[in-house]
Amino acid sequence: MRNFHRIIVHGQTTPMEWTKFTFDPTKNAPNGLDAYGPFSWSRQKVALN
Repeated sequence: MRNFHRIIVHGQTTPMEWTKFTFDPTKNAPNGLDAYGPFSWSRQKVALN
């Protein structure tokens, strides 16, 4: 299927992390490790206070 991409998140990390997804219709990023078209993502560490 053309233009089909998936992000698989599994396992656990220490310290805890989550994945931040961003959609920006003005962007057209090339297919990369942290972005594709209008989508981008990054790993975020949980701040425990």
